[in-house]
Amino acid sequence: MRSITNLFIALVAAFILSACSREQSAETKPVEPVPTTVSAAASVAVAVAMPATEAVKQKVEETPAAVKTEVKKSVGVVKEQTAAATEQAKAAVTATAGNVKETAAAAVKPEASGAKMPTVVTYTASMGTVTFDHGSHAGRLACSKCHSTEPPATIVIDKEVAHALCRNCHKAEGGKAPTVCAGCHVK
Repeated sequence: MRSITNLFIALVAAFILSACSREQSAETKPVEPVPTTVSAAASVAVAVAMPATEAVKQKVEETPAAVKTEVKKSVGVVKEQTAAATEQAKAAVTATAGNVKETAAAAVKPEASGAKMPTVVTYTASMGTVTFDHGSHAGRLACSKCHSTEPPATIVIDKEVAHALCRNCHKAEGGKAPTVCAGCHVK
């Protein structure tokens, strides 16, 4: 019987020891809190994101300098194009001015054809005499404005021609040119 008692005591001791060991292992084994795991994940995410963040930060810092460089290049191109356009415009104006001078010189010098230009011409009309200052008109207008031939020849002026030619020109030119009957006809 003694062996049964010893066996029984051994079993009880084993049971108690196993219960204590479970209790001890539960107390000694630290449990990691959930936030620590989340913090570790966040730390990994931050570690991964840091190089990307630095790259973006560097691009942001470089962008104004790059934009400034591009603007300077664009301004330079615009200046060059403006200078070229200005030179072309100057050349065109110079050429046009030369052509105008030549045309004006040819229009003002009808004597070169051998014909003598009248200074003042008088026309008698039923509404009154019309005095035409040919010299003044020749100084402002090309001969071809009134004369259809080259070199200019004497033209016949009657009521229809005068009204079509003179009055219509006066209306078109404006200024001090008379457009009413009494402006040209004097009784």
